[in-house]
Amino acid sequence: MANEDVIEKLVSEIDLGKGHEHQHRAVYCALSRLIKDKQRGIILADEVGCGKTYEALVSLALLWLYHQEIGKRIKKVLILCDSKLIRKWEDEVETDKDFNGNKQGFKSYLRDHKWDKFRESFIDEPGFKVIKNVGEASKMWGGRGGRKLLRGVRKNEKIQVPDGLYIVKNYTLYENQQNKNKLLRYIFNTDWDVIIVDEAHHYAKENECTYIFAPDFRDVGRGSSPNFESGIQSRYLFLLTATPFELDPKQMVNLLKIARADKDDLMNIESILKDYQKALYHFYDLRALPPDDDQRRRIVEYIKLLKDGYDGKPGLEALMKKYMIRNVKESFSREYSFVNRKLNSEGWDFKKFDKFDNIKQICKNNPLIPFESHHALYYLELRELIQEASEISKDNEKRSFITMDLCQGLSSYPQIMKSSILVKSKSSRAKDFLKLISKWDKKSKGDSNFLHPKVVALRDIVTYIIQLEMEKIRKNPESHFSKIIVFNKLVKGTAPHLKEELIKAIKPLVENFVESIAKEKGWSSLQELRKTALEEGIKRIKELKEFFDSKYQKDAILPKSLIEEAGFVTNINKHVVDVFESFVKDRINQDLFLLYYLCSNHQDIKKYIENIVYDLRVQLDNLIEVYLNEQLSSKITTVRNLEMLREDYKNPEIVGRYDGDNTKDREAHRKNFNNLYNPLILIVSKVGEEGIDLQKQCRYIIHYDLEWNPARMEQREGRVDREGYGRADEGNIKVHFKILKGTYEERIFHTVMQRDQWFQILIGSKKTKLGSFNDGETDEKVDITKEDANLLEEVREEADSVGNLTREEKNAVMLDLRPPVMGLQLKI
Repeated sequence: MANEDVIEKLVSEIDLGKGHEHQHRAVYCALSRLIKDKQRGIILADEVGCGKTYEALVSLALLWLYHQEIGKRIKKVLILCDSKLIRKWEDEVETDKDFNGNKQGFKSYLRDHKWDKFRESFIDEPGFKVIKNVGEASKMWGGRGGRKLLRGVRKNEKIQVPDGLYIVKNYTLYENQQNKNKLLRYIFNTDWDVIIVDEAHHYAKENECTYIFAPDFRDVGRGSSPNFESGIQSRYLFLLTATPFELDPKQMVNLLKIARADKDDLMNIESILKDYQKALYHFYDLRALPPDDDQRRRIVEYIKLLKDGYDGKPGLEALMKKYMIRNVKESFSREYSFVNRKLNSEGWDFKKFDKFDNIKQICKNNPLIPFESHHALYYLELRELIQEASEISKDNEKRSFITMDLCQGLSSYPQIMKSSILVKSKSSRAKDFLKLISKWDKKSKGDSNFLHPKVVALRDIVTYIIQLEMEKIRKNPESHFSKIIVFNKLVKGTAPHLKEELIKAIKPLVENFVESIAKEKGWSSLQELRKTALEEGIKRIKELKEFFDSKYQKDAILPKSLIEEAGFVTNINKHVVDVFESFVKDRINQDLFLLYYLCSNHQDIKKYIENIVYDLRVQLDNLIEVYLNEQLSSKITTVRNLEMLREDYKNPEIVGRYDGDNTKDREAHRKNFNNLYNPLILIVSKVGEEGIDLQKQCRYIIHYDLEWNPARMEQREGRVDREGYGRADEGNIKVHFKILKGTYEERIFHTVMQRDQWFQILIGSKKTKLGSFNDGETDEKVDITKEDANLLEEVREEADSVGNLTREEKNAVMLDLRPPVMGLQLKI
């Protein structure tokens, strides 16, 4: 059996660098559980943005190294993820530097020769494979020339896939998809050495994802549970999720089953969890009592017993820590506030709050975003229409949650105009109401009094933030815009409307600002700068084309089918430079691109453009080399490289969208949002709430609407609050909530925040809420900014208000699932 020295030596083989000690601790703990304690699975449940991807990949590499020495080598690795996360995993596995040439990506940690075999087996062609859909599976297996790419291996009386690392879209392994292609069926039947499951909470909900681990989930009767060990098989399992449960803690138990937790441990966890949950609900009922009340004190003591254990039996925390590791970030990395209408004023301000405050009381005492004048009458009429529709429905069922129609009405007027309650209704009242809203929508083009109050608030707040950012750049010319994310669920009516209104407000503002900077730098106008930059760009593109003609002749021409497959629009074969020419010109014309030049140390615009085009030359040169060396039967790598370059160079407008209505371009919007170019503002829907990275240039998060599920709200904010947050030197991430006063949104927010408190308690919250890190096991100190200190003081001043948890109560009832310091014995 491996001892602690073996694990410690193993972990020292990869150095993630300063500032990543928490990831080293997680890797150490995971390997100790898998190698020393012989567990089959581990749940990496770090708070959003703590680096679970790297922890899983580093653990994989070290497991591989360990088994190289002792035998039973690791040869087959599967990464399961949703379609929108495939590109992220590709980048993490394959990349060793970013767009600017800086060290980045998992591959950059494997430069020592001892990793040559690992890279050859799992990262380089042909060991690395990506399957996004049935079509790509068909290219690899079957079809014209397909069998040359991938051949099955018969082992244990079944056909399995060859050795290598496979990134596979989870949907392709659903039962109905497996029937479409043999490769998908063979992937499901393969005995994997390691499976990494991203956003693993989806597999614990007993839905279509569940089939992969529990094919019998549809046949299970009421009161019983699926067999989570009957599906896809592996020696080791890494389950990655920042939200181990969403609304039902039972999902956490299902996750433990997928992780192959010991049956006795499972039984104890399930039993204690039920008691813990009941006790917490009782505690919430008693929160109106003062903290020193006997009833409140006794229930806290009881919860602490369940958490810590008694009579020599392990408590819930110790049992959970066997299988679940959860690193958390420093407290106050986020600053929360409501958007508030200023009293007796047309402006807005922000009311700060803490998630453990008495939210109901704060909402009651603040104006939030009011529905006034004709907008208030609109809201009352909409509620009447919804009530009328409910009463005449076939089953006359009264819905206890907010209806979709009302949700749309609280979002924007273009959105409610698409609502079924207005579009499909035969009621004359509904038809008249639709005519009225349509008239308002037309009037709003020239009169903002007819814009929805929420849209007005967003426009004004974003304008205010941009003005603050302009002041920042004037004071410090080497700085750049910190970007803004707007989370909005409704993509058909509201998303395009928000984009249109924000562009109208922001584009002239930014353009005038860049023009003023250009004049300060000696240009007669922004137009002169644009013209000079574009002329130089055209010249450099011509030289680039001549270079490729000289080096590759006719091989510089890419076939139409290849270009189209990578997402470009064309009807002819094209020169590789022509494919990207319009993208380069569009970028050169961008205000943010020119601002970056003006605020940088580049003296000559021509040299600046030359450097940009040279970067493209290096990338296209590599692309053609791969293209010429790839098998004729398939150009999978070339297509992938073309797709990635298209995403890097495609130029969104100053306001971009990441949602289901722009699947073709949304990855380009994401990548450029993480760079210094457009978009400055990104409107993100549900598809962008999980897995993607948006942290490099962003500091501001605006919740345009709300999720009922606090885990989803946490996932939203984690797109920015994560490892590599690029604006850390500017202070906290600013999180703004937009709540319409006196509407169902207030009720939703109260409910969500109460659920969030329950969520944070059960899986562990911020470090300062859990007590000092490792309870004195380290002398490491955390520096906080003056801004943080002021916020901390505000929260402390409110700590004794009615309904809040005291610091002592938080420490008593919250689970702490952080990994121990490396080298300490991991005991139950």
